[in-house]
Amino acid sequence: MAGRILGAIPFGRKIALATTSALILYDTETGESEQLVQLARHSGLAGAELNGSLYLRAGAEAFRITPELTLQPWHIKPPRFTVSASSGLLPAGRYAVACTALVGGIESAPSEAKFIDLPDGGGISIAASGTTAQVYISKANGQSLYFQRKVSPVATGLIDSVRDDTAPMRFAGFTAPPAGHTICAVGSQLAIASGRFVYLTAPQMPHLHD
Repeated sequence: MAGRILGAIPFGRKIALATTSALILYDTETGESEQLVQLARHSGLAGAELNGSLYLRAGAEAFRITPELTLQPWHIKPPRFTVSASSGLLPAGRYAVACTALVGGIESAPSEAKFIDLPDGGGISIAASGTTAQVYISKANGQSLYFQRKVSPVATGLIDSVRDDTAPMRFAGFTAPPAGHTICAVGSQLAIASGRFVYLTAPQMPHLHD
C-alpha cells in the first residue's frame, strides 16, 4: 500500500484508509484493497457511518461512500446560474429564482434566490454552469418557490409559465456542513466537531446543516 497510513474508519467488513496520497477501501475478508481517489493534500481522516453510507472528511475534501461502495461527494454545492428577461406568457411582477444540484439522488441546499422584474408577456432565461440545475421559481410577487425544470450547463432554459402544483423548494437557509476534525453519528444526525464548536446535520439529511 503506497504511502503512510494516516487514518482508518471501519465500514462493515471494509476499512476506509487514508494515506499520504490516496483514499483506499480495504476488504478485511479478502485482503484486497481498492484506491477510490487520489488526495492532493491530506491532514487526517474523520468519518462515521449513517444509514448505510460512510461520510468522510479527508484533508480539505469530503466524500460519501454509498452502500454500493461507490464514491460520491458529501458536500454538494448549489450550481451557479444567471437569469435574464425574455419573451413569454408570464404576467407582470417580481419573480424569485433559485437552483439546487442533484448528485447521486441527493439534492443540495438551494442557492440564494435571485429576483427579476418582468412586464406582461415576459419570460425568464436561465443559464447554469458547472452542473445541471434544478430550477425553482415563484409565481409573480409570490413567496413560495416551486420546481419548474432542469437546466443543463450546456443549454439555456426558458420559463414562459410558472407551475405551482409541483414540489415546493425545501431547505432554504441550509448549507453543506462544515469540514471537521471529528465526526460521529448521533441518532439520525451527524455531529461534526470543528474548532471550538460542534455542528449537527439535519435529521436524515447528513449533507445539510442549518
